[in-house]
Amino acid sequence: MQRTLFVILCLFILFACQDKSVSSSPKDKGASPQKPVSKELVLKSAPARVYFGTDCSEAVLKEICEARSNIFVQAHSLPSAAVIGALIDARKGGLEVEVITGRGPRKAKNSPATSLANAGIPVYIDSKRAIGRDETIVIDGKTVVAGSFDCSSDTEKLTVIRSPELATVYMKNGKKGKQHAKAYRSKVTPAPAAQRTVVRKRKP
Repeated sequence: MQRTLFVILCLFILFACQDKSVSSSPKDKGASPQKPVSKELVLKSAPARVYFGTDCSEAVLKEICEARSNIFVQAHSLPSAAVIGALIDARKGGLEVEVITGRGPRKAKNSPATSLANAGIPVYIDSKRAIGRDETIVIDGKTVVAGSFDCSSDTEKLTVIRSPELATVYMKNGKKGKQHAKAYRSKVTPAPAAQRTVVRKRKP
């Protein structure tokens, strides 16, 4: 008799736990975000370098200056003024540059987003999709720069990996972000070039 009561009690607890798990499922709540899709990638040959502290900023600028064709930036917030300047110089040099940020920038005259847009660099705001705190730059489809771009403390770190396979994975992830990101439109127009004044000499 006691054994039978014990079995009934166990079954009752089991069904109660199942009902509770079903009632608290993400489908009922409708607020639980989907788990991001991860991809396992084994890199056969991928030379890498790791930087710490203030060396990170110098490494980022070096990689941008050595770019030959295209630069793709995906970051939670826009990089430092030095990195912004390097990206603008790369665009002026004929390189293809794109930037996706997760934080809506201020439409001010001297904001990083305005400077990039006025230089002809497409800037996209991906506010609906969570972008991690780490920044990523893909250069020439073969170099991945991941970590912190503006390092002011010894706790920051940066990794530079030479791998076309890894660069392809990051580029595919960036294209997904562009599908629902909004293009940044700068309302601040660059100052017009100064007009030359032609002075005509009077005939004697």
